[in-house]
Amino acid sequence: MEDIFLNNRINVIPRPLVIQELPGIFTLSNDTIIIAAAGCENELRLFKNNLKEDFNFEFSDKTDSKSVIKLILNDNQVKDESYHLHVDVNKIEIIGWSTSGIFYGLQTLRQLINNEEKLTIPCVHIEDQPRFQWRSFMLDVARYFKNTSTIKQLLNEISQLKMNRFHWHLTDDQGWRIEIKKYPKLTEIGSIRSYSQTGGWNSATFDNTIHEGYYTQEEIKEIIQYANERHIQIVPEIDMPGHASTAIASYT
Repeated sequence: MEDIFLNNRINVIPRPLVIQELPGIFTLSNDTIIIAAAGCENELRLFKNNLKEDFNFEFSDKTDSKSVIKLILNDNQVKDESYHLHVDVNKIEIIGWSTSGIFYGLQTLRQLINNEEKLTIPCVHIEDQPRFQWRSFMLDVARYFKNTSTIKQLLNEISQLKMNRFHWHLTDDQGWRIEIKKYPKLTEIGSIRSYSQTGGWNSATFDNTIHEGYYTQEEIKEIIQYANERHIQIVPEIDMPGHASTAIASYT
């Protein structure tokens, strides 16, 4: 059987479990409308925002059209992350077994959009579900702090790749990045260091640049909500009792 991935006609990451190439293309136009099942308002809003940001495209306000995208929630009692995506020349249907499945189907659809002269999508039938329940990205902000806008951009990118866990390494010997109101010195002292190791692992070379930063509790709540909207669960890591030099230095 011909491999349409190797021939670069269908490019989706991660690769769907089942994919069948069909004749024709669907064209996103001024007449295209999108209809979503009740409960998919968040996924619909994000998808509209994505197309506006990526392609400056907005759906028609019409209530009926021959060019339509439908988001359908399956009534099956099994609420997993599966979805089916079917594209023909006039209609696209995404059937999700949960809102997560709808979200992941939309991420696949985003990757299928060809932006050359027009916004086109190859006709295709896809059936997909995760191979792994835990699909995680780990970011170490203890050693090098990243601001909230960078975290949100990262969440956008990993959600498009259908990752569903964000492992957030918030503390280590090199820095404490989470506000604990009962112990304010953890951030007053522990979030700041006067130099950083350079030159790689076990290097004896250090710079003299101050490195600092931490997340307030309000910022963390904001990031958690942002992640939840993209079907990502945040897994915070606070190193204790090892790798606790910042905590020790803050209160001794």
